[in-house]
Amino acid sequence: MQDESGGEIFRVPATGSLPKKEGLVPELAYCIEGEVGVALSAKVYLPSSLPGELRIFQSKSNWITEKMAKKDAAYHAYLSLYRAGLVTDNLLPPEVSKATNNGSQPDGTSSKEDGMCDVHDQYDPWSPVLSDWSHSTELYAHSFQIAGGNSVYPSMLMLLPVKLFATSFPIYLTADSSIQVSLNAGKEVSEVSVELLRDISFHLLMSILGRRLGGIQKEQLPFLLVPDLDPRFLEQWYSQASTNISLASLLADGGLQKRKYLLRHRVEPLPYIYDHELTQSDIMDMDAPKSISITARRFPKRLEYLDPPLHLPSTKATSSTTLLADNCEILGLPAEYGELLMLVPSITHMVEVALRSAEACKGPLSSLEFADLNLVSQAFTLPSVNTRNYERLEFLGDDLLKFYASLQTFVDNPYHPESLLSIERDRIVNNARLQRTTRELGLDRYLTKHKFSGAHWRAGVNNADTVEALPSTKKLSAKTLADIVEALIGAAKLDGAASGTADETVIRALQLFLGEVEWRSTEDNLARLTIKHESSLPGLNLLAPVETLIGYTFTHRSLLSEALTHSSLGAGTTSYERLEFLGDAILDHIVKTKLFHSPLKLEPEQMTFRRHALVSHVTLAFFVLQASHERSIIEIQTDFRTRKTEEHTAVQTVLLLDYIKRIGSRQDVESRELTVAALGEVRESILESFHHGRKFPWSELYRLRAPKSYSDIIESILAAVFIDSGGSIDTCESVLDKLGFMKLLDRFANERDLDVLHPEARLFEVAKDSVLVASQSERSGWRCKVVLDGEKIAHARKAACKDEATCRAAEKGVDVLLSEERKRNRCSEPPLGGDSSTAAAGQEEVMPMDVDVTLERKRKRFESGHRDIDTELTEAFA
Repeated sequence: MQDESGGEIFRVPATGSLPKKEGLVPELAYCIEGEVGVALSAKVYLPSSLPGELRIFQSKSNWITEKMAKKDAAYHAYLSLYRAGLVTDNLLPPEVSKATNNGSQPDGTSSKEDGMCDVHDQYDPWSPVLSDWSHSTELYAHSFQIAGGNSVYPSMLMLLPVKLFATSFPIYLTADSSIQVSLNAGKEVSEVSVELLRDISFHLLMSILGRRLGGIQKEQLPFLLVPDLDPRFLEQWYSQASTNISLASLLADGGLQKRKYLLRHRVEPLPYIYDHELTQSDIMDMDAPKSISITARRFPKRLEYLDPPLHLPSTKATSSTTLLADNCEILGLPAEYGELLMLVPSITHMVEVALRSAEACKGPLSSLEFADLNLVSQAFTLPSVNTRNYERLEFLGDDLLKFYASLQTFVDNPYHPESLLSIERDRIVNNARLQRTTRELGLDRYLTKHKFSGAHWRAGVNNADTVEALPSTKKLSAKTLADIVEALIGAAKLDGAASGTADETVIRALQLFLGEVEWRSTEDNLARLTIKHESSLPGLNLLAPVETLIGYTFTHRSLLSEALTHSSLGAGTTSYERLEFLGDAILDHIVKTKLFHSPLKLEPEQMTFRRHALVSHVTLAFFVLQASHERSIIEIQTDFRTRKTEEHTAVQTVLLLDYIKRIGSRQDVESRELTVAALGEVRESILESFHHGRKFPWSELYRLRAPKSYSDIIESILAAVFIDSGGSIDTCESVLDKLGFMKLLDRFANERDLDVLHPEARLFEVAKDSVLVASQSERSGWRCKVVLDGEKIAHARKAACKDEATCRAAEKGVDVLLSEERKRNRCSEPPLGGDSSTAAAGQEEVMPMDVDVTLERKRKRFESGHRDIDTELTEAFA
């Protein structure tokens, strides 16, 4: 028997901390064995969220008092938790990182109250390019072509002393038409006259864009622009292009063909476009060629073609002017070059973006060896600058970061329950850490932060006026800086996919951006996992029907057993919660990847809304409820009056959820019965919506009131399949396809005009000050009212649960508000004969798509009101 003053001592090597033998976890359960004053031992029971081997600990010695027996058991529990990595070197539970009072993060990151961070000025690549002209002996020609549209543009060469990789981008001529500019990789050229190239470039630019380039000398141009011709013919071309001839003399001599020409009036520096359609007989009928008046079109003032002109009509007429032929001359420069040169400011801006991105690829991103410069340029462009920005790549990169971080965390922490796994992942994946990466690597220098402005375009030549005209962007939000890292991870994935090295490229990107983590490939991570030996788990053969339901046969059926084990089952078992953590990331990865690669090229907001509908708890629970099989059973019935027993065969339906191993309760049985009964009422309606409907069946899904464990097992089974199949995403997709989920995902990825906006989110979008007030009645179930400006505008009753009540009430509230809006619009319509561009009566309006409104958002809406919550609730139900 152990002396009461004795005991084992353990000191943490890193900190010297000693385990405290009491207060390990609040409200621990102990079991005391033995006789007080003689010999006592104790067992301590830890929470069911821990692995089976870390749930029960016993005192190693016998003690006189109950207090010391408990301390001994708690001490060994504490020691085991430390060795399993579940407490820190300070013997405290891991906690989520929080900002300190002065606004700094635990990792030393500066974070202002408004979430803004200091950033470098935007890197100007033209200055070093101009410097290269003076000392570099290399010259690279980048041919570029323009495809699409009604005009035919000549092929041109852009010459630079640096080599660019191929890049392409759209040019928007109108709100609904665009053309594609393709700049090819540079090819080194030699034995050309740079002076001649300068003369040609300067002549081209000054002929059409001279008003923007006042005071600029040809030696200041950082790029040269010449026709894509055999160098032997350039001098002859230049001679012809720089020779102008009197229009009157050409008309008199019949030297004009029926085509477009560039024309300049003698008192105006900018040329016109002249479509010559006069025949020689028309000219001869006139008194004299000098007195002939012609009609010419001005070039548009617009130089910004990188975004669709949202406020311009698709076919805006170009202003025409009548000119006297005697006052005009025809330019030797062909008209198609003039039309192309109007696009040059936008093209050179995109070349500037490419040069900036190329510099980043030679600097901080050199280890990633990007081959596609377009992806890097897109990842470095802010949403406020261009429609071709980082947002779609950030959507993909966010998914990749979550997927790889979840797998790494899952493997590196084999004893962590789901809650601690989430904490560990959040240490890796958080905006504070990611924005610090952006600034430490100096990536903020390469961001395109300024929107292109034709008014400030100077062909890459900077002067004091140009610099002052640019908006100052000295600060950016921490979220934006974090998004840049995620966008670059997404870009790395796509760049690697082109060469079949996607996984390796993503790992290199993660190692660059989050170097404190020893990132490993999926294959290496799975090789480190230890899978339970099946001989220690009884009843695995009973899981064969589950394999049939999901369409996958396990090599290690113990993984399936774990995926179906609820934490309530007790000591000695491992619940599905850890697998659910990993499966959540796998499901997200499948859904987000499919949506990203949609042929619809969905916007990030649309992808987010669709993803929320797909992975919602109620959606996943429905597919679990769909999975079932039938089995024959023998029912035995005894008549107590005659004591006669009869047997007969019956068919029983067994659901996938019935294979969840748990310590059941009457409440669980009743919940299952209610959910199955509700499924019979709404199943066909939900399937019709999933297969053919345009509106997502939120209220019908909520009517199922399925417990969260139903949706959890989809994620845990996915993780089990992923591990068992060696990390095969294709195999996981086949399981989802067997359950019917992939058919819905395919619809979401391939069809437009799907209304998936959650009714509550739509309500707050239509009326941001509206309030949903729910209550429960014993007789009629749940009910909910929509209150706006103190008045009830809609309500729902007899709902199965609170979520269904609020969902249905929100739907009705939106209908009421939109109906009132339509009435107001009809009242303000012009009389017959006026503008009647209204929608057809009875046509269903397609609303935006969406995501559930969080409780935090609801709370903020309450707090922003004029009255307190209690008053609102009291008056709503008065």
